Amino acid sequence: MGAEVNFGTLGEAGANWIGGTIAFVLVTIGLGIAIGRVAGLSPKLATLVACGNAVCGNSAISAIAPTIGAKGKDVTAAIAFTSIIGIVVVFAIPTIAQGLELDPIAGGALAGLVVYAVPQVIAAASPLGPVAAKFAVLIKLLRVLMLAPVIILCVLLHCRGQRDGNPLPSLRGLVPWFIPVFLALAAFKSASWLPDGLTGLAGGVSDVLILVAMAALGLGADVRSLRETSLRLTVTAILTLILMMLFAAVLIAVINR
Repeated sequence: MGAEVNFGTLGEAGANWIGGTIAFVLVTIGLGIAIGRVAGLSPKLATLVACGNAVCGNSAISAIAPTIGAKGKDVTAAIAFTSIIGIVVVFAIPTIAQGLELDPIAGGALAGLVVYAVPQVIAAASPLGPVAAKFAVLIKLLRVLMLAPVIILCVLLHCRGQRDGNPLPSLRGLVPWFIPVFLALAAFKSASWLPDGLTGLAGGVSDVLILVAMAALGLGADVRSLRETSLRLTVTAILTLILMMLFAAVLIAVINR
């Protein structure tokens, strides 16, 4: 995934959108966790759902789950519900953007902030025009780039909740090995050290590995356990999505003033 991130291209979004996107991700995670806890979800499941919504859906859930020791059933539940929401949002964004009479940049920002996977972002923003689609991808890639700091933050919070007076682990223990690799590949891509063919291959391999990881996590889950959390997850997902939409609309209005 890191091989698809270009720091130089992301700079085209501008400082306001970069700062706004970072704030959107962090605030959305905080709100999502709070809503999940109030709805009765476990801390780990609430964290998975919140991070999946805020960053990049199933990819974020799969990456964060092992770092916080989430159970297979929590991963299965989080992925199932974020996948359903992702499909609904893709179809809803063009209608919402046109109903609000958003210009291409604002419409693209809405898609980039709310939709999960990059292909879904393109599908949601394309009806609004090529400018909207390009800007939506820029904003989406900014959210993807937040995956590394979000994972480190989740590890820190998890360690804080589990340490019981013990000192925090070393930096090597706090930072999963794939985070430096992610950032290094993004740096290589930004410096044009990766040929286009290799970048495309890396993207394909990334998709396959994510599917394998999700399948492996699913093998340890009991699908019947979804019934225990389905109502609470549904409430959490709907409320979080509504708040994401509202926050995105406010952010767009403030930046576009």
